[in-house]
Amino acid sequence: MKRTTLITTTLSAAIIGGCASQPDITGALDEPEVVAVKQDPGKLVYWVKPGPRINLSEEVFGTPDNPKRGDVEAYVEKTDLGPIKQLLRDMPALVSAPEEARETNEAGTRYTAFNQPGPFGNNAQPLPMAEGSNGYLEARMVNNVEVDQPAGPFSAADELELETEFHDPDGNHYRIDMQTLVQPPIPGYDTGGGVVVDTELHGTTGIGTPLMPREYTHGAFWGFGDLYVNGEKQGTWMTHLMTTEIVRKNDYSLAIDEELPLPAEKRPISSQPHHTHLIMLPVEPYKPMPVLGPLLGLGPTAPRHAPVETAYELPNGETQPSSGK
Repeated sequence: MKRTTLITTTLSAAIIGGCASQPDITGALDEPEVVAVKQDPGKLVYWVKPGPRINLSEEVFGTPDNPKRGDVEAYVEKTDLGPIKQLLRDMPALVSAPEEARETNEAGTRYTAFNQPGPFGNNAQPLPMAEGSNGYLEARMVNNVEVDQPAGPFSAADELELETEFHDPDGNHYRIDMQTLVQPPIPGYDTGGGVVVDTELHGTTGIGTPLMPREYTHGAFWGFGDLYVNGEKQGTWMTHLMTTEIVRKNDYSLAIDEELPLPAEKRPISSQPHHTHLIMLPVEPYKPMPVLGPLLGLGPTAPRHAPVETAYELPNGETQPSSGK
């Protein structure tokens, strides 16, 4: 019997299985866990613009005298996979916040910001509430196993159904068609077979970027999805969705670990205890490696950093990227 949780959510931001057949399943659950998440059209959707991460958690990042999670090379050394080493150097925010990009208070005793623009800033724009102007989402995440499978990133044993369409503030239309679940081979990440349920992510967990606070997560997945903008396919990028406790305050600033859980009066919608984050990370599967890839533990392709191609124009006249740097 499956244990199913149904969540109606606020969105911020085909059946997919990791592998058609799994000859050897590691850590199979006695009963699959299912989380179903739904947001109907015409509900509240935020588009998050690039910005600095304001206010850094001392618990996660330490102090200028005792910094933590600032050296990406410490994580590079934990993998033998050349493409992953390069990916971490191109996108250090996957695992760290380099000290040279941190700001401090005048006394130099506390970190106040990480100044590289990214999706962790406080500049978010709510989209029009009219149906057809914002977005909708329906996801069904099935957790079959407790741990990542040993055969590599594309051996995920969990399952996913996702249907989502949304707009940016300029009215451009987006659709994501998921292609496969994946277990990102990032040092410290444990993605539980592609889907995780009833757990904590980010912050001090080591799973996901530390620039997001440690947050209780009802359900989350990692995979590769095709992005369509105004009906045209732009490419295929890493896609991450998670339905979590509320981590954005009523001014939509991003909380830090020490502020959670947020009391109802500090949430954007006081009566709602959870929201859903959807992001396409600037990571694409780019190089076919049908023979060498599996031998290296990467699967049939190797990932690389590549900005997500949107159609949203920023005030500087450039389209919004998602560089991750």
